[in-house]
Order: sequence, then C-alpha cells, then structure tokens
Amino acid sequence: MRRFVKVSAPGALGTYIHGSRIGSLVALEGGDEALARDLAMHVAAVNPAYIDAGEVPAAVLDKEREILNDQTKGRRSRPKSSPRWSRGACASTSRKSR
Repeated sequence: MRRFVKVSAPGALGTYIHGSRIGSLVALEGGDEALARDLAMHVAAVNPAYIDAGEVPAAVLDKEREILNDQTKGRRSRPKSSPRWSRGACASTSRKSR
C-alpha cells in the first residue's frame, strides 16, 4: 500500500476493493454499512471520471448535450421537455465513466 488516509463520517462508511488496483469508499448520512458497501461496489464498477457535477468541464457537458439532442431528433416529444430531459441525462452521464 503506497498511500492511506484515515477517514471518519457521521453515518455509515462502506468500502470495496476489487483486486489490487480498484477501490472505492462511500460515506452515507443515512442507511447502513451494507448499503454503503453495495454503493461502493457500484462506484468501482462504473469507474466515474468525475466525483461531482461541479468537476465536469463545460466542453464535456456541451458534447454530451449535443449527443443527446441528436439521439432525440425525430422523436415525438414536447419541445419544452427536451432541454429539461437533456439536463437530467447529462447529470447522470457525468457520473458515468469516460
């Protein structure tokens, strides 16, 4: 082990280590350690490029919006809902791996 940091949280902490190279740590304000471990396992599997939405560069968000808008062209949806749907989909995409 090269690095370590001692952490504490007011709620449950969950850890997951997959092999020797991938690991994640999740702190919850509600829930229990089993839920925190399950979430940590999912985080390790997804391998997110960014921890929170504030870290995602504007250029990446613009590209994702363009892709989503191209995917929805020709679909029967209300024009008012498309930008809102695009924002929500980009938010979930920001949590995905690149």
